[in-house]
Amino acid sequence: MDAHRPNRHRGCYFLFVDNLRPDQQQALFDLAVQLAGADGTFSAEEKRYLNAYMAHFGIEADFSRAEQRSLEELAEAFDTPESRVIALQQLIRLGYKDGHFSEEERERVLALAQKLGLNDPEFILRVERWVRTLFDWFWEGEQMIEEAAQAKRC
Repeated sequence: MDAHRPNRHRGCYFLFVDNLRPDQQQALFDLAVQLAGADGTFSAEEKRYLNAYMAHFGIEADFSRAEQRSLEELAEAFDTPESRVIALQQLIRLGYKDGHFSEEERERVLALAQKLGLNDPEFILRVERWVRTLFDWFWEGEQMIEEAAQAKRC
């Protein structure tokens, strides 16, 4: 894609996160920091996601504090069924941001799901399928746009 359009679907980064309270948004950010670093590296796409999240929600970045917060403490912020599902959706999406949901990232997300009481493997697989479908949907849309741009140049 063209460099001048890197964030054209940024608003879609945060599906449903606007439904969370500010303390839940902060907890989700802290979980995202932990997840992004779970495989030992922060990919460029993960960094873009975290920076966009901070800008969109006015989150103050304190990466060392985020990394020190326990999973139990962070899970407590998600005190409604809806907030738990939103957290799971977003973290699985972040896990796929670099194109690969690593085993370390998967284990971290499954541990959080367990802390949140989301223990149904079928439901977790359903969320993961939804995330992959969402990425496929975006990719296909980007391909259509790119094809249109290519046709215009010819």
